Amino acid sequence: MDAGDSRRIEREQVDLPNGHWIKDNIFGPVIPSSVGNPTIYFERTFDFNCVVTPTSWLFRVTFTRAKGKDVSCISAIRRTDHAPGLVNVQFWTTILTDIFCFDVSYVQHFISGMPAGRVDRQVFKHIISSKYASILYEQKLHVQFFLIVHGCHSAGDKTE
Repeated sequence: MDAGDSRRIEREQVDLPNGHWIKDNIFGPVIPSSVGNPTIYFERTFDFNCVVTPTSWLFRVTFTRAKGKDVSCISAIRRTDHAPGLVNVQFWTTILTDIFCFDVSYVQHFISGMPAGRVDRQVFKHIISSKYASILYEQKLHVQFFLIVHGCHSAGDKTE
């Protein structure tokens, strides 16, 4: 998270029959300034304590905005453990207005067969128009980050 961050964060983690998911809810400003700081980022770490393939993760989502331009998003997902085995990963981000839960933006990132140590990045351009970003700037929005890891419960999935 940004230094001096005052955003409220709630985390939920669930084990599923075929994997695990985690959801972070962040409440606060997420639209970067078009004149001052053109970047706002969120960085989170977490572990899934799977009995077959325990994994550790770092994800970073960066929202960028140049003067007069649309907001873009870069997602980076790193598997930080050293366990053998490939897992499938789904990551998505939703930005909602806090008042009416109006869906402002949605991005999804899927990785098939991710080994330990790998980093995967995706760039999503123009996720929020410049006009709409100006309206939403400094509003307390609700951002949801979901990460689902599946394919980790079977010994057959532990091949690289």
